[in-house]
Amino acid sequence: ELFAFWDGALARWGITPSGLTGRPVPKTDRVLSCAFADGALVLGTGQGALVLRAWNTAQETSEFFEFGYVQAQISANGLWLSARKSSPPAVQIYRLNPWAPRGAVMFDADIVAQAFTPRSDELAVVTRDAIAFLDTEHWRPVRRMELPVERNARLLFAPDGASFWLSPDLRNA
Repeated sequence: ELFAFWDGALARWGITPSGLTGRPVPKTDRVLSCAFADGALVLGTGQGALVLRAWNTAQETSEFFEFGYVQAQISANGLWLSARKSSPPAVQIYRLNPWAPRGAVMFDADIVAQAFTPRSDELAVVTRDAIAFLDTEHWRPVRRMELPVERNARLLFAPDGASFWLSPDLRNA
């Protein structure tokens, strides 16, 4: 399948040898983030998170968790959702299945990106002036790298988790 979202719209297609076939998409407001984990599709929206379980089967079920504007990341093991909040700068942590709030980690600068490691043992949170790595057992910082970045920064981990790619702005990496 191919799934896409952009400002104000969602699209989904089945990929076959003869081409693309349109498929139904969930009804929701503007999608701000999207992630796949453990057979679920999680959409971060202006009102909260829409979790679609078994979303590509006829038995699709959904749950909506209302906690405001969210740009979310899902851990690779499907256990955790990290919701980036702007005022005050924080990440709110939720257990996914079953859904349960785990608390928030506050930061002293605007959060511009976040990413879980491939082993799901750490969450990297990129602020305007540093990258903080939080352990996913106690949600405490285990290390910090001072590094100024712009609001368009992105961080991606290598599949083995031994390294990451940081784009501090739209022009450099």
